[in-house]
Amino acid sequence: MIIQKKIISSIKVLASLILILLISVSCSKDDNFIPDNNPPDYSNISAVKIENYVNRLFIDLLGREPLNTEMAAETTFLKENDLSKDSRVELIQRLQSNTDWVEGDSSYFIAYHKRLYDIAKVRTIEGVADSDIQGSIGIASFSLLQAELLGDSARASGAKQTIKNLEKVLSSQYEYREGLISINEVFRRMINNRIFDEINMNTLNFINASFDLLLFRYPTQFEFDKSYSMIQHNESVFLMGSNGSNKSDYLDILVNNKEFYEGIIKWAYIQLVARQPESIELAQHMQYFYPDADFYLLQQNILKTDEYANF
Repeated sequence: MIIQKKIISSIKVLASLILILLISVSCSKDDNFIPDNNPPDYSNISAVKIENYVNRLFIDLLGREPLNTEMAAETTFLKENDLSKDSRVELIQRLQSNTDWVEGDSSYFIAYHKRLYDIAKVRTIEGVADSDIQGSIGIASFSLLQAELLGDSARASGAKQTIKNLEKVLSSQYEYREGLISINEVFRRMINNRIFDEINMNTLNFINASFDLLLFRYPTQFEFDKSYSMIQHNESVFLMGSNGSNKSDYLDILVNNKEFYEGIIKWAYIQLVARQPESIELAQHMQYFYPDADFYLLQQNILKTDEYANF
């Protein structure tokens, strides 16, 4: 009996020692070590790569290469800040929003919004020049004058709407710059004008083109049928979660749909890194981009990456 008690006591002591050992191991610092999790080392990035990064930023955001003085200043700034992501964002924001006078640009702020306006036109209306848009306004204005002289109210109304839509395309650059309209409205105007209609003649082509350019896909047969009924026959239909009964409603539905925001993210990726985002990247960007549509922030988050910088 005494021997049995001694054995039980020894087992308890051994168990206690094992427990203490396990606790000690679980609390050791080595358990918190994550391999291959060191912060990036940018100390070996060549001067040429840094200059290429600055050059790309100027071209993509302002539509031009940096002046020698700008190149020297910005590469020095990045080097002094160890090429950190924060310093990259600061540079990007400067190109997007700085209002100081700059030779040839008036300011980065103005040049940036002119560049954005130009690439939006390239995406939707084949980059037509503003002078050509003004020419179309002139033709429509002459048509309006003729209609009014003849008392043709229907033709006059159509001419007025044509002029209004084209003028809205031209003003979108300035109104977006001043924060008066969203990126949604910019693209709504880009596909709601005579030039877009002439490029994509008839309702069938208009529907397919608007889906493709804004949502990066073609409509399903169901979506096409509903869209056609809405635009061509002014029928009240339910499309993509919303009701509509005319072309204006169709445009509102398209640019306010969640897929439009995804389409803008895809467009930004193609513009900046020549590929579409992976599913996980798309989901990450949608967390802040929908529904606020902060295009400035979207660009910053792409342009600051090592992939874009080629670091």
